[in-house]
Amino acid sequence: MRWSDLFVAFGLVMIIEGILPFVSPDKSRAAARITENLSNFRLRLFGFVALAGGALLVYIAGY
Repeated sequence: MRWSDLFVAFGLVMIIEGILPFVSPDKSRAAARITENLSNFRLRLFGFVALAGGALLVYIAGY
């Protein structure tokens, strides 16, 4: 693995994370408000599922 691969991965994450606020700022704010009402357990569960899913995708991709 090269450092450039890591920078590309971070760049792709930033692009994906920026799509919703760019395309629809109102829906982005509404989505952020929804997370205020979630319990810590549910928010952590969502984070863990996202983390595990991302790790699985990286594993399947062969890195």
